[in-house]
Amino acid sequence: MSTSLDNTPNESIRSLLEKLNQRVTAIEKELNIPPLTSNATKPETPAAMSASPESSDEMELKIGEFWFAKVGIVMLAIGIAFLLIFPFEDIPTFVPVLFGYGLVAGLALVSHMWRNSYNLISRYLMGGGLLLLYFTTLRLHFFSPVPLIESDLFELSLLIAVVSINLFISLRRNSVYLTGITLMLGFLTALVGENPLTIFTLTLVLALMVSMIQHKYNWPYLLHVGMILTGLTHLLWFLNNPVIGNQIVLASAPDYNIYFMMLYMIIYNVAIYFMPAVTEEEKTITNTAAFFNSFGFYMLFLMVTLMKFKEMLTLDHLVISIILLGFSFLSWKNKKSKLTISFYAINAYAALSVAILSFISIPESFILLCWQSLLVISTAILFRSRFIVVANFIIFVLIFMSYLIMTGSTSMVSVSFGVVALISARILNWRKKDLELQTEMMRMAYLVSAFIIIPYALYHSLPGGYVSVSWAGLAGLYFLLSIILDNNKYRWMALLTLILAAFHLVIIGTTNLSPVFRLLSFIVLGTAMLIVSLQYTKVRRKQTVNKKVQD
Repeated sequence: MSTSLDNTPNESIRSLLEKLNQRVTAIEKELNIPPLTSNATKPETPAAMSASPESSDEMELKIGEFWFAKVGIVMLAIGIAFLLIFPFEDIPTFVPVLFGYGLVAGLALVSHMWRNSYNLISRYLMGGGLLLLYFTTLRLHFFSPVPLIESDLFELSLLIAVVSINLFISLRRNSVYLTGITLMLGFLTALVGENPLTIFTLTLVLALMVSMIQHKYNWPYLLHVGMILTGLTHLLWFLNNPVIGNQIVLASAPDYNIYFMMLYMIIYNVAIYFMPAVTEEEKTITNTAAFFNSFGFYMLFLMVTLMKFKEMLTLDHLVISIILLGFSFLSWKNKKSKLTISFYAINAYAALSVAILSFISIPESFILLCWQSLLVISTAILFRSRFIVVANFIIFVLIFMSYLIMTGSTSMVSVSFGVVALISARILNWRKKDLELQTEMMRMAYLVSAFIIIPYALYHSLPGGYVSVSWAGLAGLYFLLSIILDNNKYRWMALLTLILAAFHLVIIGTTNLSPVFRLLSFIVLGTAMLIVSLQYTKVRRKQTVNKKVQD
């Protein structure tokens, strides 16, 4: 009895709450308010509340464990390296060397003991030890008034042996960072060799090793590091090797350094050719490698040959052009990235341009350069490269402007630029399906160039009395092209050229021309405009008749 009385208030409260819940639900449906989920009513868990402190602690541990270890060991190794190369005058020469080798042995021992318990620090210690091993060996011959080893050849052999040991350990540990540091020491060893043939030979061997390591391990951007170090080594030699304390002077011998630069480029081009380029990341790596190898090495090659080695300038750049163009075709056959193909092709034609400029005098060389533009357009269509098309137009405009500036005058020869622009526009229209871009803008750019260049060349090349007549003849040629090609763009060029001729005749012809030329020009231009008007009248009538027939 008492139990039923006690439960009665609870049941009333429960019933009241259910009714309130039903009313609230009905109101939510009426107002389109989504009901609260169970997660919304849950209190914030301790894990969620402590998420921020945990992430902060993780960041703190990462900085303390990883970054401090890296920075600390690097700073320690650099400090000891400076200590090893410091010229101690009152201390026997062998003491710093023994100290260095002892320190290397100690670091190797600690690294071995900590390989399981402190694996990360163990690897960093090994890297620092390898670095100190090189500088200690360097101390045997350098940085001392009385070196322990006086023979340059013996010292070089020891350094090569140390680099070989370091490279073996780096590859066995599968460490790209240690490998990169070892390669840097290898290129430094090449510069220490001083003799040009030694420098070039060691640099060539290192370039081969970089390419082979890249092919085997496929480490991202290792090839880029190798290319930069190779180019920097050759550049430092060209600057008289200031690394070993020489004064900066441009080297003028030996001539065969040019052929070593060609070999560097070929080696890295072959390595790039065999690099995988399936994923977007792999394509980016391949494209940037092709950029460094084509633009970077060719700029170095151009600087060296222009400054000091001009005897075989034409042949050298012709050979480089053939090499780069050959690799662009190989990359195209292997379906490499269009950017990779474009980088090779653009630098190939740049080298060909230098060869032309060095072989043929100005202004004749500029005419060949402008006709070379057609060859570049044809290559762009073959490779389906929009990059080459756009770059070629920019270079075409720059060549024309350079021609005007350097020649100081304009002759009938400059009409070639306008003719090339017309042919280029026609080729782009003819093979537009082979290019993966909308060619309309580029065709218009070439047509506008022709519209400006040809009248400009005629104006500066012909006597004043023939200018208006020649422009009228040019307009007639445009009308003929519009009929043959069934293209209204040429009709617009013809109309605008006629208007230009009329303005020229009215403004200049009435005052500066002789009576005979004035009379001739007005008659020819007036007749031409009447003929054009009659033709447009016929077209208009024909359209009117056709419209009536259709109606």
